[in-house]
Amino acid sequence: MTLLAAPNIPEARAIFPLNSFFETREITNKQPQGIRGDLSLATGPSGGAGGSYQFFGHPNSYIEFPNDGGLDLKNSITLLCWLYFENTRAGPIFNYKSSGKWAVHVWINGHGKLYVHFRNREYLSTSYPFWTNQSLATHKWHYIGASYDYITGMASLWVNGVRVVEENIGAGITLGTQDNVRVSVKADDTRYLTARIAAMQFYDVALTAEQINKVKNLGLDEDECQDQKHNCDVNAQCNNTLGSYNCTCLNIDECAISSHNCHGVAYCFNNPGSFSCECRKNYIGNGVLSCDPVAPGQEIFSECTIYLGLENRSPKWQARGYFGKFIRNLTHLTNLCFLWG
Repeated sequence: MTLLAAPNIPEARAIFPLNSFFETREITNKQPQGIRGDLSLATGPSGGAGGSYQFFGHPNSYIEFPNDGGLDLKNSITLLCWLYFENTRAGPIFNYKSSGKWAVHVWINGHGKLYVHFRNREYLSTSYPFWTNQSLATHKWHYIGASYDYITGMASLWVNGVRVVEENIGAGITLGTQDNVRVSVKADDTRYLTARIAAMQFYDVALTAEQINKVKNLGLDEDECQDQKHNCDVNAQCNNTLGSYNCTCLNIDECAISSHNCHGVAYCFNNPGSFSCECRKNYIGNGVLSCDPVAPGQEIFSECTIYLGLENRSPKWQARGYFGKFIRNLTHLTNLCFLWG
């Protein structure tokens, strides 16, 4: 998982990954944790389980981020997140002020289009809202955002790293961003978002297209296995975990595929990650280089006969051919002895 921005990227005021590891916490704990309603973890943009939150489209399915000043981006602003939109019903993505008068808000409108309205500190409209020409495709991840530059007055909507709408709404607007931020639900509105959301980012600067593309993976759980960025052996399985990965050796049955080097009169036993060789009944040796016939009357004390306390028994017992097989697993060693013949 990428935690920090590249050297030429302004530091985010807040990044909320919204995944199973961070839940609703800010990635560096510099902002208060989000208050969670009825949500569940879901697959994220990288394909990993628990990489996003599912919002169900009802009044109790939301997150509210307390704003103690850290999310107050009253001059220039950029808001970014990953959105998996599930229907074309309207609902809030970033909604400053959880109820009552309208402040700055980024929504999906009733036609499935990304929509933004930059309102001022007094909750007054400073310009008309604007939205994308095209509806967002449902059941697909989109990297979306909105920005405003206090110096130039340029406001933009972004989809998948591309500026799709740009409007000059006037320079010098002091934005209405002093209140808490609600996701998916405005408390006194009956329009609720049904979607998955991950990696919400807040900046106090209007990012450029280059910068927006450079920060697209901040807060995401990268799937190193799927992206072939792991160093697992060719005979190991790569398992994606949150922020990392691990490798699990695959058990290749060398006995079944005849890739062992056991002697011609030896048994091959498959073990996790390896195999072992043991000479057959009436043969003695290491099972690899040698398996020599036992001379008539020769006493053989295998590990199995010793384990069973048979080394002092009569040759008649010994001649019945007890054969030792050792089975190992990850936690203990068990000696099993089998009677052959």
